Amino acid sequence: MNFICASFLLLISYKAKLPITSNETDTLPQCSCSYSYKPIYPNSAAEKHISGNVIIGITVDSLHYLSNPTIIKSLEDDCDKEALRICNLIIHQLNDCQKRCGANNNLSPGITKQIISFNSDE
Repeated sequence: MNFICASFLLLISYKAKLPITSNETDTLPQCSCSYSYKPIYPNSAAEKHISGNVIIGITVDSLHYLSNPTIIKSLEDDCDKEALRICNLIIHQLNDCQKRCGANNNLSPGITKQIISFNSDE
């Protein structure tokens, strides 16, 4: 059994995007932060041949920091826990990157939805 992690939309492929004008492109500092995490396909889901998506809502505050991941669409308890574990890791890393590099994730304040897919290859 394997899994396919479809996407974390913005989070998995996060790159720093700083507000720039055409005259500033050569003088901006570059952010070297890049993170990638793969969820572990839970044994309980594999035994039941469960496949599908967990949708997680993540709060974006007015300073573009991410917090409070919550399940919007559940799949299976262990898949939900794994999706939240991965989201918490990424949120922590992205917020640290924003503090360290001044990176802006370009998300509007509110709730952003992230999709984590768990699929059996059988």
